[in-house]
Amino acid sequence: ARSFYTPRRDLLTLANSRIAAYLARTKLGNGADPSELERETARFTSIYNGAPATNEGWYLAAVGGFLMWTLGAVFSLFRIFKSGAAPGFKGKFSRARIPLACFVLGYALWLTGMFLA
Repeated sequence: ARSFYTPRRDLLTLANSRIAAYLARTKLGNGADPSELERETARFTSIYNGAPATNEGWYLAAVGGFLMWTLGAVFSLFRIFKSGAAPGFKGKFSRARIPLACFVLGYALWLTGMFLA
């Protein structure tokens, strides 16, 4: 995973150029035309050096969903173990279900955000 902060970016750029050259040679074979090999290497290099397509909105949704998921789990456990059973899970919606709903919705939001970010 690459982000806006990548330590030792110079080594990563060098490795990307070597990987691109290797992939171009692998794709075209040993008897390839040098100009075609250079073009294919440049194409792979541009793919590796391009900025990753990320969506900051879904990234924030994933972080918020993760926090909601963990807090919902903690508060659900405290509420359930505090009374010895699971009160309030019968009948209409009660305050005991709110942490459980946060747990489920946070998990869904976290997974969706991770998938779409």
